[in-house]
Amino acid sequence: MNEPLANMPATARLEQYLSELRTRLRQLIYLRTAAVIAGGVLVLTVGFVAWLAAAGYPTPLAWFGRALIVGLCVVAFAALLWWPLHKLSKTDGSDEFERRLPEQRGRIQTYLDLRRREAEHGPSPLKELLAEDAAAIAERTPVEAVVPKPQLAIPGAIAAIGLIGIAFLIALAPGHWGFGSRHLLFGAELPREAVPVKRIIVSPGDAVVRRNSDLAIRATTEGFDPDTAMVYVRFDDETQWQRAPMQAVTDNGRRVFEFKLYALRGPLHYYVAAGNTKSSEHGVTVADLPRIEKVRLTYQYPEWTGLEPL
Repeated sequence: MNEPLANMPATARLEQYLSELRTRLRQLIYLRTAAVIAGGVLVLTVGFVAWLAAAGYPTPLAWFGRALIVGLCVVAFAALLWWPLHKLSKTDGSDEFERRLPEQRGRIQTYLDLRRREAEHGPSPLKELLAEDAAAIAERTPVEAVVPKPQLAIPGAIAAIGLIGIAFLIALAPGHWGFGSRHLLFGAELPREAVPVKRIIVSPGDAVVRRNSDLAIRATTEGFDPDTAMVYVRFDDETQWQRAPMQAVTDNGRRVFEFKLYALRGPLHYYVAAGNTKSSEHGVTVADLPRIEKVRLTYQYPEWTGLEPL
């Protein structure tokens, strides 16, 4: 059995107390880091999976979500785990002890400084007296009171909920929550039916029109419903594409886009773009179609009239 604390030297009693307090502080650091990482990853995963499903799983958005998750983990590891543990190790926890035990008024910090200088200057006669005084004050405040159980239980519960939630999303969640989480977190391939095929169908497509006539362009979308669409036109005697917004109209409850080119005088190419999707490029040829320039009419009278043809 361990020797009763009352019969232990003051330095041993104080060292045991500080060792227990360091252990409890390390537990608090680990649990807080786990809570931020697990809870943050769960929240980001849920948010980005919903966003990806609504947006049609664009690759840049998935990479953005992964970058945020990795950034969260790195920042939390550095700020909440590495740095606090580094400080606790560098000073033997003296700064944190003094902050949590204000009644010590520097006794613990002075004791730890004396202990570090023993290797160079030998034992200090003040060490035992200081340890006795500091131990007596410390024992009035148990370690469990310095770092209460709720401070450990709350981040522990958050970390557990986060880990369970992430595991559920990856392994058991139905529909897009499951494959969307695996795609976001691990880059897993999406089911073919999960990604809608986005297309823009343009009419009249390739066409031949009469010179100086108008051309009505109509675009419909499949797999997505954009608010706006742009038509891009390049005449054959030009090098730059010109663009213009198309007018959105409703046709049988469905949004379509229209634009009209007036008085075409030369061939051109055009396509329609909406969101991150564009249609095929089409060509329009301008032709001089046959036309009647002069009409000659001969009227044949009935024979009984005796009249000459007019």
